[in-house]
Amino acid sequence: MHKKWAQRITNEFWALGDRERQLGIAVSPLCDRVKDSNVPMSQIGFFEYICVPFYSIVADLVDPTMLPWVRVQANLQSWGEVQVARAAAAATAVQSIHRGKAARARANVERAEAARAAAEAAAEAAAEAARAADEDRGNCVCSDG
Repeated sequence: MHKKWAQRITNEFWALGDRERQLGIAVSPLCDRVKDSNVPMSQIGFFEYICVPFYSIVADLVDPTMLPWVRVQANLQSWGEVQVARAAAAATAVQSIHRGKAARARANVERAEAARAAAEAAAEAAAEAARAADEDRGNCVCSDG
């Protein structure tokens, strides 16, 4: 249920940011859908700086096992797991991109090496043809007409 409400408030923040941008005013913190798109990190910050300090004191005063405190801890842990999974997915995507770039680079090197070999072969063939032409000129019988 927490994630559903977190998404609702995030959408509300982003709508505010869109409106601020339309009005040409500075976009409020956490309201920029481009810069503030990491919802798990936003929620982790909310829990670490707002919820945990408040509820830890209340739990110490009232009951360390009170349900709101237990839920705060569970939600913080859940968002942490989401962030870890998100980071792992991003790292996998980056690795995939790098593998693709490396494969393209290897293919480019192979093409360059093949082109170099073809150019060398063509130069050798041209040199051989020139030698053959020189030999033919040297062996020709010419008449002074």
